[in-house]
Amino acid sequence: MAQNGVTLNVEFVTVEKAQKFLDSMLTNRKIRQDKISQFTDDMLNNRWMMNAAPILIDRNGNMMDGAHRCGAIIRSGIGQKMVVARGVDPAARSTVDIGTKRTLGDELRMCGERNYKCLSAALSWLWRHLNDRMMDVNTCVGTVEGLKILEEHPDLRESVSKSLAVASITSCSLVALVHYIASKTDEIMADLFLDGLITGLDCEPSDPVYKLRNRLIKNRAMKAKLSGNDVAALLIKAWNATLLGTKPKFLKHTSRGDVREPFPRFADPRV
Repeated sequence: MAQNGVTLNVEFVTVEKAQKFLDSMLTNRKIRQDKISQFTDDMLNNRWMMNAAPILIDRNGNMMDGAHRCGAIIRSGIGQKMVVARGVDPAARSTVDIGTKRTLGDELRMCGERNYKCLSAALSWLWRHLNDRMMDVNTCVGTVEGLKILEEHPDLRESVSKSLAVASITSCSLVALVHYIASKTDEIMADLFLDGLITGLDCEPSDPVYKLRNRLIKNRAMKAKLSGNDVAALLIKAWNATLLGTKPKFLKHTSRGDVREPFPRFADPRV
């Protein structure tokens, strides 16, 4: 199909062609390695889907848009069918990719999901947990993989719904993750843990969840707040102590300096 000298076709972009496209680029925005990694993972796991967003080649043969997709093809070693627009006016470069990207939260909202913002963040935390990347807080799950994880873990929705009430204290998405994983071990105890965190009622000062609640309330008022990693670690430590029936004198996690602790894992009482 051609219009105003621009042709639009579906092409199979091999590793060699992807490299040729990349080599032709004159200038480009900064390449986001996390985006290439996300696309690569989708390609390697057969989740990549061709859509109508084209790779743009100007009339001089230089690629104007498509670097992340080409980078993922090269990194994965798997060619993909792509829509390729050729003959684009080079002056149109300034109009490329200036729209707002659709996020996983946007997709969940359009799918009619309730609490889509918290659910989206909880899916990223669950993805980090499943991939042993809990320290990688700056990486979010991609839309395709996020929807797949939700399909495989539908009960995360309920944990999100139950965790919304904790938003005044800390991240509801993090609490939703901990409640979801905890409920797979002991659903009743997981609900009691969550209730204690939300209300503080029926808790003794020596209870791990009581210490956790006080720590998080203090954190909200501090200028130098705990990182997402530290909050996640404290949540897991408090849950582990509750599950195992221990009552540590202090609830803390050291993620910096010479005495840095390894990130805690969820306890399994069967081990």
